[in-house]
Amino acid sequence: MFDFDGFFKGWAGDIAVPSFLERVYTEVVFAGGERRVLELGSRASRDDHDARSLIRVDGGTWTGVDWREGPGVDLVGVVDLLAKDGKLPTDNDLVLSISTLEHDPRWPATIRAAVASVRNGGAIALCCAGPGSPLASRLSAQM
Repeated sequence: MFDFDGFFKGWAGDIAVPSFLERVYTEVVFAGGERRVLELGSRASRDDHDARSLIRVDGGTWTGVDWREGPGVDLVGVVDLLAKDGKLPTDNDLVLSISTLEHDPRWPATIRAAVASVRNGGAIALCCAGPGSPLASRLSAQM
């Protein structure tokens, strides 16, 4: 179940991210059966608004990957290097990245690793801010 009310309160003024997550929730994650989710850039910058707490994958698995330890991180490392070393989970139903690629200097390699880690028929959901985004600027300042 997705906590839309809590999410909208936390991201007031930026409608794009909640709308994106609503589509992921309704069209991909709970389309039926157990799901394997790989979240890239999973470190929660705010304790109450990480994707894992907002989208539950009942009966499935959720693996969060980030380059540094913290809340929401199961696997620490650089995504493409983890993939090269065989440490990045594969055969995922969904690879999810929410507002992290704009902070990743290796984003092309990260996207290639994401594509390689999703199962045939799975989905990749990427959401990132463009240059000058007020939300991205605020979050970068907090990191």
